[in-house]
Amino acid sequence: MSDKAGRTQHPTATNDEAAAAKLWTVYISEAEKYDKSLVESWKSDMEGMLIFAGLFSASLTAFLIESYKTLSPDSGEQTVRLLAQISQQLSSPNGTFFPTTQPASFSPSTTSLVCNALWFVSLGLSLSCALIATLLEQWAREFLHKADMRSAPLIRARIYSYLYYGMKRFNVHAVVDIIPLLLHTSLLLFFAGLVAFLIPVNKTMAVICAAILLLVTAAYTVFTCLPLRYMDCPYRTPLSGGFWWFSRWLLRHLESMWNHTAHSDSSEDETMDEAMARAAREGSIEQTSRDQRALVWTVKSLADNNELEPFVDALGDALHVHPEQKQTYCEHIRSLVNHPDLQLRSRMDTLYDSCTDGTLSSPDRNHRQIACFKAFWAISSLSRPGIDSHFAVDFHDSRAYHEWRFADQNLQVNPYAVSAGAMMKWSTYCVIHQRLLQQAQYLAACGAGPLERPNPDFEPIAALFRHLTVCGFYVNGNPYPIRHAELTRFDIPPILQMIDRFLASAPHTILFEYFRKSAALNSQPYQWEATMMTIAIDRSLPFIAFQQPLEWNLATLLHYQARHLSPITSEFNRNDAAIAELCSFWRPDEAIAIPSCLVDYINHRNSDTALAHFMRRSRVTPYLWFCFTKTLSDGTSSSSVGEFGRPSFSDESLTALWSLAFLDNRLRLRTTSLHMLNILDAISKAEPSPISVSVVALVKHRILRTLYLALKNSDTEAVTMELAESLEDALFPAPAINSMEGIRAPSLMKTRIGEARIRVLADLLEHSISFPLPYRVVDAVGIITQRIPRDSVQKTDQIRLATAIEAIFASGDTPELMHTIILSSLWDSYIEMHSSEIYQWLDDPIARQTLKDTFTKYVRTITPSQAESSAVHRRLCAVIRGLDTRTAPRRAAQQRK
Repeated sequence: MSDKAGRTQHPTATNDEAAAAKLWTVYISEAEKYDKSLVESWKSDMEGMLIFAGLFSASLTAFLIESYKTLSPDSGEQTVRLLAQISQQLSSPNGTFFPTTQPASFSPSTTSLVCNALWFVSLGLSLSCALIATLLEQWAREFLHKADMRSAPLIRARIYSYLYYGMKRFNVHAVVDIIPLLLHTSLLLFFAGLVAFLIPVNKTMAVICAAILLLVTAAYTVFTCLPLRYMDCPYRTPLSGGFWWFSRWLLRHLESMWNHTAHSDSSEDETMDEAMARAAREGSIEQTSRDQRALVWTVKSLADNNELEPFVDALGDALHVHPEQKQTYCEHIRSLVNHPDLQLRSRMDTLYDSCTDGTLSSPDRNHRQIACFKAFWAISSLSRPGIDSHFAVDFHDSRAYHEWRFADQNLQVNPYAVSAGAMMKWSTYCVIHQRLLQQAQYLAACGAGPLERPNPDFEPIAALFRHLTVCGFYVNGNPYPIRHAELTRFDIPPILQMIDRFLASAPHTILFEYFRKSAALNSQPYQWEATMMTIAIDRSLPFIAFQQPLEWNLATLLHYQARHLSPITSEFNRNDAAIAELCSFWRPDEAIAIPSCLVDYINHRNSDTALAHFMRRSRVTPYLWFCFTKTLSDGTSSSSVGEFGRPSFSDESLTALWSLAFLDNRLRLRTTSLHMLNILDAISKAEPSPISVSVVALVKHRILRTLYLALKNSDTEAVTMELAESLEDALFPAPAINSMEGIRAPSLMKTRIGEARIRVLADLLEHSISFPLPYRVVDAVGIITQRIPRDSVQKTDQIRLATAIEAIFASGDTPELMHTIILSSLWDSYIEMHSSEIYQWLDDPIARQTLKDTFTKYVRTITPSQAESSAVHRRLCAVIRGLDTRTAPRRAAQQRK
């Protein structure tokens, strides 16, 4: 089939090859790197072989010129014999004739034959080596020339692979290994022939040469066998590969004979190079020691900052490996940091200081700073308080330790600086931790034995406290160093308490500061999760121990947000995440006032979505409910009283409480109704306001929803206790439940909860008639009317609800509220016409007629253009039809009786 026909059958082949051009270009690039280095090594080896073979052949030829003569009769010896015969005849007095003697038949000696045979074979092998080496150079050039033909990447790649696998098929690599073997054989043959050559000449010299030959042969044998036992042995001959294969075959054969089974092991088929690579990768104590020595040598060999920078950059990434190898790299970094001759820490400080000397461009300076911060992070991540504290490094004298309070304009370096700074401070704390524990033990011993050491030395602990201030730590909240004179006025127990409080709260302070600084970044900090996990904090520590640094960092962060960040964004950003992480530690053990900064955040974060994410991530909702009663009481002033002399809560606290209740109703988080009941009790004693009215409605709805969910989950005992508490606050409408037997009836409890929810809605809508409207009444009504239980409702509450809705629709001042009422689930039972068993809670004829007339009047006010596309109009018409055609089932009336 012609090419044209082939292209016709595969019209997309060219497009496919073009699409894969980049892939094959990468293959060609990598193949050229490998084969170029391989061919260059061949070339250098062949050039050495040619030189050696030429010199050796020339030397051997000189010996052969003399030795080959011993293979034929010596003409000089025959001439001497004839001259001797002539001299004898001339000297005869009588002219006596002496017959001519025939020379004996010539036969070369054994040593001559052996010597010439060995040397001629040696010369042949040497010249063959030169010929093969020349051919190999020619083959290598032709391979590169053919593979480097200018064509499409796919064609080049296929030609390259075709030629390369052809080389492997015809064992060109074996030919390369044969050349030195032939040359070595030629050399050994020369030494053997030299011994045979010297035997008839001088036996002493022959013995010396034989000893040299034996010594060379023994050394050659040792060099051949050593790599079979020690894989890291540099001595190797061309015969080593053959001996390796034979030894593996022999072992496999012997094991199969002894065990009578075929022993299969993938390592038995590997070559010497593969076995060497496997031995180098196997984890062992020797491998760890080799790696450490190699790294130490590397650091020692780095002369200047330009050479040190790549190593420091790689040092920062050394811990980002497989978890099984991470511990090994940790040990390597520890050995480098603790090595007394390297001074790696000081060299890294010098490298970081060079970023500000003005010699680097802005990109190079940023790259060097990032490399230093990554390395500082890696070194600090090895720090642990306690038994491993000797691995920690005190960074207080490092410039990077104090300059990690970044500049806003260096946006590229900031994520690395923040994480590295927190980890450096953590490492410094680990160093101080051990020193403080030693001083605490000393002072405790002094306090336990006053007669033995009545005057303890306070200077070491005073120096440590001064050192803490230099490192940026506070003692007892005091940023100033504690002098020796001040310590002498203390007793030993207060000093020990100061040490314990610092050791317990310092990790929290470091972590809180890290959260605060991370919020101001334009991207996530470097190794965010790993940094938080490394800074180990004591979760059992009481809240009071770290309350002050937590609230201070939280206030500072929220102040930064108010000044620099836009509060109107609806997305849950990194600043919100940092606030949530900080608030996740706000776990008061007793009721305290909620920090004003947190109240301001809830009030001014104009995004319900962001606040919902904040509540889920921080899990602070139960504690907010727990502390809001205290917050409301602290926000009340004696001068702030209402018309009837009752206290008036601040609007900030009430709006924050409304947001909490609103989000809690949406998210349905795990909360306790008892805290909400306390809040209701506190608000009921205060002056009512538009905000408090809306708050009360949401809180009551949340309590009822909590009770309903507990009842749904068959937690009757919990419902009984909550319900009994709720009855005291008249949360449920009359008739009240007076007996515990009635409370335990699930059907009756569901009925009372449904009635109470309608009553809460009626109360809120009645307040919506007056002015001003309750705070965010539309949102509150939307929450309360979600999933209203289709159960019985008191007639008085039905009339109240219908009257309030009539008044709201009659005024027409709040269309959003009217639409919310129409679209709520109150009317679902009047729209779902497919089921006759669905209960209709509106069974009072007066309330029913009032709502029907109200909705009929309102539907007439909607213009025809709106009616075609308005969901409100369609739902309202359906509700009117349902109110007109459907009545309550008889069983519900009987149940109410």
